[in-house]
Amino acid sequence: GDVERAQYIGILLHGKNVATQSSEVWRNLLTASWKENIYLFALDMPGYGNSREIADLAGPIHDASNQGLCLSIIEELFEQISSKNQANASSLLFGKSWGGALAIEYCIKHPNTLRGLFLSAPAYWQMNQNEDQNNAENRLRSISTPTLIAWALDDQIISYEPSATRFTTVHPELQLITYEHGNHDAAAHNANDFVTHVHRLLEQ
Repeated sequence: GDVERAQYIGILLHGKNVATQSSEVWRNLLTASWKENIYLFALDMPGYGNSREIADLAGPIHDASNQGLCLSIIEELFEQISSKNQANASSLLFGKSWGGALAIEYCIKHPNTLRGLFLSAPAYWQMNQNEDQNNAENRLRSISTPTLIAWALDDQIISYEPSATRFTTVHPELQLITYEHGNHDAAAHNANDFVTHVHRLLEQ
């Protein structure tokens, strides 16, 4: 879609493996049949794809210690894109694996700013494994944004059980879409079906 006239602005976040992850992981999803009123931007985090590394970082960008920096990058990008929009567009956030965990953290930090949260096998439990689990679950429960989670039964990186079903057990209002195939790319591998679910959620 056209950024100036779009009614929805979506940012897409990739996973953490530097060798395999960049904005390219979303190619199948970006080329699916989207409605004209949706503008999507797949972000390369620093050190990934076409983005340069940030010097003097304490540890890799995907370390928990750098989470605040990552969230501020997303905030700034939303501001930059929204400044070009003339239709007072609503914000959407997509995230895969580590990017999905970041998207959840962004949503928790900025309640009521997103129109939709769209996740593909988010690594939220893995990113919070050193945290008090009651706290991690309570923070997840605080999400009121309409949320879709795509997960493939054949995911070899973060297995469907127990991770996928834990989301809906903890927060039954989150919508889990289960795919037979897709490995760790459930949303992109099943792009057209996933986009249909996104459109449906936005129409509600």
